[in-house]
Amino acid sequence: MGWLEDQKVILDFMLAEARGEIDWMSNAEMARFVEELVAETRERA
Repeated sequence: MGWLEDQKVILDFMLAEARGEIDWMSNAEMARFVEELVAETRERA
C-alpha cells in the first residue's frame, strides 16, 4: 500500500472511533479491525 492508502486506513479507524462504532480495543481486536480496513482498501484499489 502507498502512503495515501495508509492515511485512508488511519482516517477510517479514527472516524469509526469518533462515531462510537469502536471503543478501546485489545491489540488483537485492533489488528483484526485494521486488517479488515486494509483488505477493503486493497479491494477498492
